[in-house]
Amino acid sequence: MDQRHESIDWQAALTQAGDCPRHVILDDGPSNGQDEAFLAFLRNEIGTFLGDHLALADQCVDHPCAEIRAIAADYVNIFKLSALLEDPDPIVRMVASRRLPDAWMCRSRGNVPLDTASSADRVQIRRLLAMLMNEDIEIRRAVVSCLPQEILPLAAHDGDAVIRHEVVRRIAPDYLANMIDDFDPSVRLEVVGRLPATQLPLMARDGDSRVRFAVAERISESELAPFLDDPESAIRELAGSRLAASSLRHVRRLMGEIAQPATLPSSLPLELV
Repeated sequence: MDQRHESIDWQAALTQAGDCPRHVILDDGPSNGQDEAFLAFLRNEIGTFLGDHLALADQCVDHPCAEIRAIAADYVNIFKLSALLEDPDPIVRMVASRRLPDAWMCRSRGNVPLDTASSADRVQIRRLLAMLMNEDIEIRRAVVSCLPQEILPLAAHDGDAVIRHEVVRRIAPDYLANMIDDFDPSVRLEVVGRLPATQLPLMARDGDSRVRFAVAERISESELAPFLDDPESAIRELAGSRLAASSLRHVRRLMGEIAQPATLPSSLPLELV
């Protein structure tokens, strides 16, 4: 048998007591000298073991080995999870953050008005706000999907575009005008999709042609004239075609009114019959 894999028998079972998950956990984690294939096997064994022994998973929150803490993050009690969100290792924080929606019971998804929120909800919101300030992107991404709509503007200028996209999708339409100058064109493009039609002229001179094209698709026909001079030919053609179609509809409507035969009143005076 390969010396590197001598701890595993022909049925992929651990043969040495020192390599069983409990011993590995208690001995400060896997050894750096072990083969990578064996380490992968051992990680899976540790995860299975912690899943069957949740109390031991809770004890791994302060384990000296970051790899053990990252595995344990999938199994720890939700009330222990907050410690892992502040872990010095980014992998541990990332794994912990993936459980945030379940951990903080974000059942409201922003539908609980702040003025009617219970004291428990208010405590939860304060915790979410604290985590929104976390330097770890994965944690902030998980938190923003749970924020009440009324406080989503606090994340509108986050440095991460994924978070700002989530804000655009969920924020109240009245606030969207505050995001029309976002430095990421993809975020502004999403703003165009939700911005009230009356506010679309605010984005008519956007620096990105994709954004202007999207505006030209949605904007009122009475506001299309500036797009006829757009530097992009596709936008000029779109504006021209929309205006031409509008004019044609107007002409057809007028012709229909002219061609409509005059109808006699349903009852005429006897002297005219």
